[in-house]
Amino acid sequence: MEKVREAVDIPDYRLKEKDAGVLKEWHIFNFSLRNELARARSGRKKADPLRYTRSDINTFSASVAHTAMSAYRNLNILDAERSLDSERWRFLDEASLGHYFDVDSLITYALKLKILVRWDKIDNADREKLLKEALAGN
Repeated sequence: MEKVREAVDIPDYRLKEKDAGVLKEWHIFNFSLRNELARARSGRKKADPLRYTRSDINTFSASVAHTAMSAYRNLNILDAERSLDSERWRFLDEASLGHYFDVDSLITYALKLKILVRWDKIDNADREKLLKEALAGN
């Protein structure tokens, strides 16, 4: 249970030497994706990207960079978020191959469930009320 909870509840997760399997792969992938998004956004603002990236994740993947840039360039925020979550889902599908009835299968299931819950909230949100609240705040 602790490993599943770490996968879905800890936003500022730090990689540990003893971590292995899907949990470690997930965090490396997800932080790499977030680092690429931070690099793209900081370039536009002419800010130092190192200030916004995780230094403990030093991996580069061309597919992750492509996914991040595609989402960053998308003018529709919901479509951009949907494409990022689609890539996360694809990663989890690949990571779960060969894992049946073990902790890694529970972790991938929990992470997929977290994505589904997020989109359920987005899809069922009262958009008119949110727009009025956003406009009233300015």
